[in-house]
Amino acid sequence: MIWRLYKHVELKKIWLLIVFGFIGIPIGGYLLLVSDGVILKISVGLLILGFAILLLRRVTFPIRNEYLAYPTVGLLSGILNGSISASGPPLVLFLANQGKDQQVFKANLAFYSIFLNLSTLAVFYFNGTLDRAVASIIVQLLVIMIAGTGMGMAMARRIDQQMFRKLVIYLLIASSVSMILGAIPF
Repeated sequence: MIWRLYKHVELKKIWLLIVFGFIGIPIGGYLLLVSDGVILKISVGLLILGFAILLLRRVTFPIRNEYLAYPTVGLLSGILNGSISASGPPLVLFLANQGKDQQVFKANLAFYSIFLNLSTLAVFYFNGTLDRAVASIIVQLLVIMIAGTGMGMAMARRIDQQMFRKLVIYLLIASSVSMILGAIPF
């Protein structure tokens, strides 16, 4: 996917996400160790849900100077990835809010995610939260992710910009609800 989308990556902007995402990862890793994971996941899930509903209702907050926004989005994304493995929502919300073209959206998200997630695995390993059980789950989910990526790429060819935007928002809503429900101890 990266190979096909590489020409759409906004390298002059995305590097800011990567640098500040790296800075946020250890902060998030520390947050994971000292905070209540349930409260953190529910709070983040509710925040994402609220912003996604605003986007669904076409309420946006266009940011004129993206160079100033990317460090904030990257830092927040890194913190969330280091704490609850949820780097995507801040960037997805930002890109959707800015009305990015489908190809640019996917390219920036994929390129950023590769760098950030590999770094997060290293932080998890060094702070002791990545053990054999977690590694086993990661491998199992990797297979599902690869299959989902393939299906998504095949479907993306048939989806126009408007439908893509709606799907992204619905996926944000579904993932935030899943995050909230998954955090609640039953």
